[in-house]
Amino acid sequence: MKKNLLIFLTFISLNVLAQSTSFEIVEEMGRGINLGNVLSAPIEGNWAFSVYEEYFDQVKDEGFNNVRIPVDFFGGTFLNADYTVNGSERTLSSLSNCDDNSCFSELAGTQNQYDGSPDDYYVNPLYLDRLQQIVDWSMSKGLVTIIDFHGAKLKENFLYTFDQSDINGVNYYSDPTSAKRIADLNKFKAIWRDIAERFKDYPETLLFEVFNEPYFWLSANEISTISSDIINIVRSSGSNNESRKIIITGGDTNSWEVIFQIPNDLINSDPNLIATFHYYQPMSFTSSMQENNNNFNLSQNAKNQIMQRFSQINSWSTTNNIPVYLGEFGADNENGINYWIGGSNGAFGGPNPADRIEYHRHIAEQAISNNFSFSAWCAGNKSTKTISLRTDNPESENVIAGNWVEEVKDALLGIGCYNSEDVLIQNPDFECGINNGWNLSTFSGAQANFSETETESYEGKSARIEVTELASSNSGFNKVILNNQEYDQDLSGKTINIKFNAKSNSNNNESISIKIRLKLGSSGNNYIVSDELTLSSEYNLYEFEFDIDETYDAHKLQVLCGNAIGEYFFDNFETIINDQSFSNYDEILHDVIFFPIPFENNLYFNSNQNLDVSIYSIDGKLISILKLQGETGKVNLDFLEKGVYILKYLVEGVNYYKRIIKN
Repeated sequence: MKKNLLIFLTFISLNVLAQSTSFEIVEEMGRGINLGNVLSAPIEGNWAFSVYEEYFDQVKDEGFNNVRIPVDFFGGTFLNADYTVNGSERTLSSLSNCDDNSCFSELAGTQNQYDGSPDDYYVNPLYLDRLQQIVDWSMSKGLVTIIDFHGAKLKENFLYTFDQSDINGVNYYSDPTSAKRIADLNKFKAIWRDIAERFKDYPETLLFEVFNEPYFWLSANEISTISSDIINIVRSSGSNNESRKIIITGGDTNSWEVIFQIPNDLINSDPNLIATFHYYQPMSFTSSMQENNNNFNLSQNAKNQIMQRFSQINSWSTTNNIPVYLGEFGADNENGINYWIGGSNGAFGGPNPADRIEYHRHIAEQAISNNFSFSAWCAGNKSTKTISLRTDNPESENVIAGNWVEEVKDALLGIGCYNSEDVLIQNPDFECGINNGWNLSTFSGAQANFSETETESYEGKSARIEVTELASSNSGFNKVILNNQEYDQDLSGKTINIKFNAKSNSNNNESISIKIRLKLGSSGNNYIVSDELTLSSEYNLYEFEFDIDETYDAHKLQVLCGNAIGEYFFDNFETIINDQSFSNYDEILHDVIFFPIPFENNLYFNSNQNLDVSIYSIDGKLISILKLQGETGKVNLDFLEKGVYILKYLVEGVNYYKRIIKN
């Protein structure tokens, strides 16, 4: 008996020692998705198909790390754990005929008419059984799981009652000194009491979110007060709830700015809090299936705003020592499509397919690079924002095959083939196929075949051009041209460094050469052309630079390879875009040092001042902006893939670049 007791006490001790910080939990959460419109609907299965265990297998198998489960505890009619319909209320009351608190006055000064308490209310145990079943499915797959209080009835029965204005033609307002306001608050507290009690022994990878988007109707002070009450209720339930991570938000505004409104006294009151915000900007694009929102294209300005705003939130997170969770974001279905086979397409269109993909990719990338975790909004195949096709439910049928809207799902996970206007060379390694970002042109009777090869590749897939016939007249380098897509960002005053691997095969041992040129402008004949580059029968690395002095509306990389019959092979194009004035590129400053190089996940720095450091990929794409505080510190760059990156930072009015390598 003593031996068993010792083992038990040791387990408890190790469990305490192993307790994760809020920052560590957010890092573990990583990339995730919402199980939207299921338990948050008035009836499970009404807005979205009821959920089965297979859903969580699909989520985990694709590589997501978390699932946010929006749940409404107001209203009636739910599914039992065996999928039979239960017509009872989700939250019940011992008060006669007053489950919704409508028997209490909403008028000012009536608080003395109320003598109840949270003990008058309780969550239906059968409803908690169904929620627990779903939570168990999720956690058994190793997914970080969030219970988020969220739904239409939550709004009608609670959130709307804080707003004095009419909502959809109805006034729900209850005065703060009314009997109904006190009763409503007690019911809300009772719900969280029962949630906390049911799940108090669950591991730390179960998180609680106090309520969804209260800031549309509640003030910052009201949100803070209620959040503090719920935190105390959860903590007082004991067991693992004493340190369970609780997700909170701010008020008095919406979208990304709410996070700045969380008061310091609330943040400092508990070390196990996580701040959250939602992002659906610009609404004219993300909700473009609606009649009055008809912006179907994602602008560069909108993407720049995302980078700037997320960087500000990251700085706020660092300053206030609280991690950040992006709980929702998303854009409407491409072209307004309804994926459910029983549905119909939207009448007003929707985002262009490539722009919808890019929106999800860009936000996911910026969230991870700014150390946020995220859950993309998905409400299933009946909704306007679909990522999962909800094939876990046997009654679900869709207009496309598979379990996911694949390209959007891959964009969230940082994988897949898609083009971005941020990079000079699309699909630089040909791993997405030769027709993704590339095309071949022939002139003056020249003939050539364009294909991909893995048997004679440098790495993975390589491009192969077989020139079978030279041009009939004026034969030269410009008769067989490999083109990449146009890049329309300003490159004036920039130096373009381009590297690639290439080789050739010649039937008669004739020397095969190429030239690289950059076409300047979408029209006209302005070019910068490299010297002749002679290829050999083995892959070699080639490198050169172009200086661009003027502004052009477009730029296009071209490979000229028509001067000889034979095979040409290309792979792994890389670009670095630098300001021409950077004579101090890679210069080591004694007062700014980054180390070690190469590094694994953490990059350390010494600096005598605060720095804004931009991280660029090798092809010149801005990945993230870091706010580094002075003296010695470290930044976690786990979100970066292995490879070479460029840091850009400003010291005394001079820009410096530093090349770093992640192993």
